[in-house]
Amino acid sequence: MRNPYLSFIAFAVGILHLLGCKALNQQLMGHGEKVLVIGRHADMLARITDMLKSHQYDAIGAMTNEEALQKFADEKPLAVIIGGGVDGESRALFHQQFSPNAKMIDAHPQTVLGDLKAAFSNNR
Repeated sequence: MRNPYLSFIAFAVGILHLLGCKALNQQLMGHGEKVLVIGRHADMLARITDMLKSHQYDAIGAMTNEEALQKFADEKPLAVIIGGGVDGESRALFHQQFSPNAKMIDAHPQTVLGDLKAAFSNNR
């Protein structure tokens, strides 16, 4: 026989977890900030830009150095996220060529939202 008290506790914990996840998700939402994501793998680049768009960021992607430089010049993003597959020489090029006002973020897919939110929060 199931203990109704334990069932209620499990239900309440589940609801609190969902509410906590929703609150955390709301904290990570953007406000339309334009973000350039640079990555070397099309599938990962698409997943990151889609995730950022679903969190209200205006995300654009670039796979090559030339494409990244052109999109930065044309789109003037407020932040640049550099993925793990981008080599050190390319990273140095981006840090040199991009505006010093742009937030440069070396991010992992699991931490990118928090890293991006922290970068924008430091400027407000």
